[in-house]
Amino acid sequence: MARYTLQTSGRLALAGPDGPCGVDDPIALPLLVLAALHAGGGVDDDAALLLLTPDLTPAAGRARLAAAAAAVAASAGAPLIEYSDGRLTLRRDLVGVDVETSAVAEHHPLQAGFLAGVLLPSPEFGDWVADVRPRIRAAHGPARLGSWLGTPTDRTAALIAVGGLILLVSVWATRAAPPPGLAAGAAIVLADLDNATGDTLFDQSLIVAAAVGLGQSARFSILSRNRVVEALQRMGQSRTDTVRLSFELAREVAARENTQYVLGFRIERVGEGYRLSSTLAEAGSGQAVRSAEASAETRAGTLSALDRLIDETRAGLGESRSERRERSVGLPAATTPSFEALRSYAQGSLAWGRGEFAIAKGLWGRALDLDTGFAMALGAMGAYYTRHHDRAAATRFYTQALRQRDRLTELERLRLEEGYAGLRGETDSMLAIDRAIVARFPSAESWYGYGTELMRLGRSREALNALTEALRFDSTDANIHGNLGNAAKQTDQLDLALEHFNRAAAIDSTVLLRGFVIAEYGELLVRLGRFDEADDHFRRILSRPGIRDRPYALRSLGLLRVWRGRLDEAVGFLRQATAASIQVDDRTALGALRGRAYEGLTLLLMGDGQEANRALDSLMTSIRPNVEPQALALFVRTLLRANRIADARRLATLPHDTVGQADRKALRFVSAAVAIAGGQADSGMALLEAGAAAPQPAVTNWLRVEGLVGQRKAEPALALADSLTASREFGTESQFEWIWGLVRAADLAAELGHGKAALAGYRRLIDLWSGGDRSSALLDHARKQVEVLGTAR
Repeated sequence: MARYTLQTSGRLALAGPDGPCGVDDPIALPLLVLAALHAGGGVDDDAALLLLTPDLTPAAGRARLAAAAAAVAASAGAPLIEYSDGRLTLRRDLVGVDVETSAVAEHHPLQAGFLAGVLLPSPEFGDWVADVRPRIRAAHGPARLGSWLGTPTDRTAALIAVGGLILLVSVWATRAAPPPGLAAGAAIVLADLDNATGDTLFDQSLIVAAAVGLGQSARFSILSRNRVVEALQRMGQSRTDTVRLSFELAREVAARENTQYVLGFRIERVGEGYRLSSTLAEAGSGQAVRSAEASAETRAGTLSALDRLIDETRAGLGESRSERRERSVGLPAATTPSFEALRSYAQGSLAWGRGEFAIAKGLWGRALDLDTGFAMALGAMGAYYTRHHDRAAATRFYTQALRQRDRLTELERLRLEEGYAGLRGETDSMLAIDRAIVARFPSAESWYGYGTELMRLGRSREALNALTEALRFDSTDANIHGNLGNAAKQTDQLDLALEHFNRAAAIDSTVLLRGFVIAEYGELLVRLGRFDEADDHFRRILSRPGIRDRPYALRSLGLLRVWRGRLDEAVGFLRQATAASIQVDDRTALGALRGRAYEGLTLLLMGDGQEANRALDSLMTSIRPNVEPQALALFVRTLLRANRIADARRLATLPHDTVGQADRKALRFVSAAVAIAGGQADSGMALLEAGAAAPQPAVTNWLRVEGLVGQRKAEPALALADSLTASREFGTESQFEWIWGLVRAADLAAELGHGKAALAGYRRLIDLWSGGDRSSALLDHARKQVEVLGTAR
């Protein structure tokens, strides 16, 4: 009677008299299966090489087969496979198998479970499994084994059969069952590389390449680096950029992010070559559920070996052969064959994540020096110049990247095309690409990206739908809840907005303290009348390490003080915000320019024209040619508030890159604003009627009020002004328009003899600023008018 049992149905396992035999070698048990189900209980090593080690030379492959046979013997305590004369033979006296093969295909219940859910050692072995599965049946007594590779005496025919299988596309789509609980689109935490070679060149380069390869799958996604960093911060890691995400640490991150599985890769030296392996484990228990291995004879070959390993990993996660073929670009092409270039790209991406944009640019530039056709690095440079508002340079890099589309995975290509469409202002094309991404690669991340773009474009109700779809994939993503809060706020659903912001903070206590969310959540608190909470919220950012988010907090503290009439304090915060923006970027960055504009506007509210002009002089000297038209529109409106018509005209003549409808509308807005300020109200209003528009609707509408006044249409001007003051504005240039608008509407009402309405308008500002500075130009004007109107009554 056999002492050992080989189980192939539902799982692949070897058990002996004392229980399961743990065999670590990933090709050992597949070798047992191959030997068991081949005619005569053995297989020629030429056939085994083609199925189990297709990427090794014959000599290296035979050594690998011998090592696998030895691993079985070491685990079982007995040699279960004999390897001699070029043939691997199963010891049938020692090993029993739960299945056998018939000569012809016939239905049997065990076929569906044959090696189901098992990560197979190669695509070729997967094809063999698909071919033999229809002939699987339960074993009856002594094994009656099939003959897929022909008779034992027909070695040539066997090799021809294997070769034909490798060359032809199999009609069977091999697919392992996905691990339990791994839903389509679910995220997996990718640990950093376990590098046992001592060669640091592999550390970052291979794991970046692995993320690219795994990212081609539509069956699962890799948890974004931002989510990992946020989890590490909550775990008390202050320098997340220097923390190595070991497999154990990745398990803890997965637990915190409610992610079920962790995937790790390892590379080690084997003689003169390399062995790469992957392990997928349950985050909670650490139990490995899938593993795979690939080998390379040289360092240059490790990227191709990783490519094969990723293909096997994707198969083990439930992706069929046809799906993998459809969505696969080889890693040496999709990334770069230069490890030095790949490492520079990886280091640049880490620097970008830390907000060190100049360092990122330098590292990506070095990657391109090493490989001028490195499409991902070209795209990264396009993103850099987009962020820094240099459209000409961004266009150049995006164009070069997309010329290398054959070197891009489908997902990377779509992302680059989406970024390039956004750069050109082609919002319809950009959203069409976003829809293609969510259709081809549905995940929390892809739906989040789509919803975020819709929200940025002001299509808030559509954004709510897309972001809700993102929650279906991952209900514990704090960033999704944060953007849902902002989209709800934009649709005036303030209670729903607060609910989502609170859920985001419950998941990640720092999510409201980063980036644009700082101002978005603060605006909600202001609109809810919770001013002290808003102030505390903004101040919390200043107590945190790092400078990246300080400009947002300081600018928001300044705008909150403008809202409450504490203008002296506001100027101080806005100056600090400008200095912080320069420290993070440079004096020409949009954040620094807006800080100066806000400072000038606040000083104008105070009535300090001299200091306001100093701030606006600094703004003028910092604006460079090719400024984006949408930013230009806001700066021109600011200059016209100070009656600096000549400077506004000078800005309008600067060279600029115009892309898309929004830019064209912004340039027409500039012309309209200059015309109305110069006494040509009819020309300005004609431009507004033709679609001239600033990026913020309130700014456009208040200019329309001024145009109506210039046309001596006071009643329509008052009606529009009253409608605009009905909704409060906080956090942007629109806030200043609204504050001035309170008084402008009251002035119009007074001029038209609507004394009661005028008094109510002036008192709105007086009440709003009741806890603010005792005196300012706008407040003094409102008080004086109340006194005059009160006396008149």
